[in-house]
Amino acid sequence: MDVGHGLFGDPLLPRVYTFTVNVTGPYGPMDPLTYVVDLSALGDTSLQRDTVTWATKDIAKHLKEGLKAQVQQAKAVTRLAEYVGKEIEVRHNPNPPQNT
Repeated sequence: MDVGHGLFGDPLLPRVYTFTVNVTGPYGPMDPLTYVVDLSALGDTSLQRDTVTWATKDIAKHLKEGLKAQVQQAKAVTRLAEYVGKEIEVRHNPNPPQNT
């Protein structure tokens, strides 16, 4: 089911699925874990109209754009911190030594 609009376009297809995970760890069996996944939460996303592959690429694109913005913000904060540090230094030392 790679095409999201196939799922969301058919109102008869189920939207809620229950998964139970049974595992045996290094110290023996673990208690089963049950997860309920409601795909209705994805109904207004790009998965409604695109393939899962395309939607994943779209999400990755937005994550890269977000990362770029965060890097720019971090650089701006660094420049601001340097400026504030210099201002504090000047205010605490109003008479710096003169170069002769």
